[in-house]
Amino acid sequence: MQQKERTVFTAGELSLICSQISWMLESAIPLEEGIAVICENTENPRQKKMLQSVCDAVTQSGSFSQAMRESGFFPSYMVSMVEIGKKTGRLDDVMAGLAVYYEREDQIWRQIKGAVTYPLVLIFMVAAILGVLSAKILPVFQQIFDGLGEDYYAVSFRAVNMGIAAGRVTVIIMLLVGLSILLALLFAGTQRGHAAFLSVCYRIPFLARIINRIDSAQFASALSILLSSGYDVSESLNLMPELLQNPRNLENAKKAAQAVEDGASLSAALRQTELFSGPRYSMIRVGESAGSIEKVLSKIADIDTEEALELMNQKIALIEPVLVGLVSVVIGALLLSVMLPLIGIMTSMI
Repeated sequence: MQQKERTVFTAGELSLICSQISWMLESAIPLEEGIAVICENTENPRQKKMLQSVCDAVTQSGSFSQAMRESGFFPSYMVSMVEIGKKTGRLDDVMAGLAVYYEREDQIWRQIKGAVTYPLVLIFMVAAILGVLSAKILPVFQQIFDGLGEDYYAVSFRAVNMGIAAGRVTVIIMLLVGLSILLALLFAGTQRGHAAFLSVCYRIPFLARIINRIDSAQFASALSILLSSGYDVSESLNLMPELLQNPRNLENAKKAAQAVEDGASLSAALRQTELFSGPRYSMIRVGESAGSIEKVLSKIADIDTEEALELMNQKIALIEPVLVGLVSVVIGALLLSVMLPLIGIMTSMI
């Protein structure tokens, strides 16, 4: 899983930009004119200003990739792929491939944000509810029991005090958990933190399955774009390390490139990386035989992206009942700390 670079544009916006450029190039509209049209139709003032600066730089230098790199507004992967597209004369195909690539990335990051946001919101909401119960409602019952006399005071007072203490401890624990998750996410956004995050994820089975599917989808997508740009298998695999940021995928690309140079077929070389699951290698062999390997790799990227999203949905679906169950137990315990003394008092009065 690649680290998400901090760019001006989201993955969804990059996908739209790449699609628009691809459509214009296919229609034989000059690149400078096409970028100017995209700039005119951009509603965000800040993004419009930045696209205009890129358009001006392209007009002056005549190099789209150079303008993108110097602006610092675009991911390095996109810049490198544009350079490859210009060299091979198939920039329209590369931009179409990048549009699909960033569309997949947008789906994944949206799902990840949803998976993190929902539990965090629920944790802080529950902490707020428990805080109100322990700070405002339980002390009222404490005062009521205090006024009932010595016969009822000792037991009821201890029960309510225990409820208040338990509520406050639970609030503190939930706030600490929520803040820990937020700090972990901020740390994971750094280069060092992202590497540590991936290292931990690979050791947790259900997270490792998700990350593996994302890794294989990104690898297949990048290799598909290179092959469709006119490079042969060996050249594509040798170029992969320049495009990928994930250390695991970098190592896989180097291993596959060496295997191909030693005379292995692409399917055999990729099998040595153990990046894909069994059926994927069969698809790659069929693609090699049919001469449509780039289409097969694109399809594999689609399948692995869908599988990663489905796995995330399954885990998110488990989070809600677990959190609701924990909340029910805690709130039930707080209410019992009040209701049991009340029931005892009412019984003794009959």
